Amino acid sequence: MRKRIRELAHGKIAYKNSSLIMSQDKINLEVLEGGMVSGEFSFHSETDDVVRGNVYSSMPRMECLTPVFDGRKITIRYEFNSSGLNEGDVLKGDFFIVSDHGEYNLSFAVSVLNPRAGSSVGNIKNLDDFVNLYKDYSGEAVKIFYSSYFHHVIKNEDEHIRNLYDALKGPNRGTSNIEEFLVESGLKKSIELYCPRREFEYNSLTDNCSEIVEISRNTWGCVSIKINSDAPFIEFSKDVITEADFIGMTCYLPMVICADKMHPGVNFGRIILKSNLWQTEVTVSASADSDTRYVKTPEDHRKAICIELGHLYTDYRLGKIVTGRWSENSI
Repeated sequence: MRKRIRELAHGKIAYKNSSLIMSQDKINLEVLEGGMVSGEFSFHSETDDVVRGNVYSSMPRMECLTPVFDGRKITIRYEFNSSGLNEGDVLKGDFFIVSDHGEYNLSFAVSVLNPRAGSSVGNIKNLDDFVNLYKDYSGEAVKIFYSSYFHHVIKNEDEHIRNLYDALKGPNRGTSNIEEFLVESGLKKSIELYCPRREFEYNSLTDNCSEIVEISRNTWGCVSIKINSDAPFIEFSKDVITEADFIGMTCYLPMVICADKMHPGVNFGRIILKSNLWQTEVTVSASADSDTRYVKTPEDHRKAICIELGHLYTDYRLGKIVTGRWSENSI
């Protein structure tokens, strides 16, 4: 024991033979003025041995939340406080890891940003600005909602809204969380979907028959509806429809009844439409008859042309086609 104490006093420290493998070589962070940012890094022994030791930070602003470790797979959590710093400041420092497998440095750099977010509708300063952005540019709204900046958007809101955001900003980074946040905050109505016509019946088909399934909604917002059928004679051109497929409050979903895929007699099938909060079924019955041919009426042709024009206009407004192609195909 005395020999060991003398060795330690003279800086002779015996480390285990294996090295530590770090999850990253350097930490780069961004934080808003007056805000906080947190994160974590991990490491383990290359031989999967137990690792013991401490972690220290070279900077008081960077607090190590788990300074003592003892285990095989170690995760160290940290938090940085930017109070008093200004936009453009960049602070650099190191985490010092002292363990029975050696000593290591992990560098970090933190950049301070100004608390504003530009968008296609201007700077987003409050929830009203955010709702206007979400209506027309949902992709931009998603990025802002899941960024650290959104805390500044809701900083003047009541505790209920701030707690609601903290609960919904998790790993599911889609529009469903935004929809729930806006509905629970009273900023928009919940989307309700329905099909005006839920039964289709066809008799004595010999050719394929085109039809339209209408899906209506009660308000604006982002939707994602999965389309499935349990019958091979019912076909669709897509498996999922989104808000881009709606013209106003209605989506016109093309459907084909394939006479060549039906068995003799009456064929039954279901169309299942499902979103995260809604599901409905549309039933189809059809019979094939080689002696009778289905003939489209002038009204069928008119409806098909109107629907095609609607899809062309939607693609034009969404920037999927240029003006020349839209005007050429619309004539």
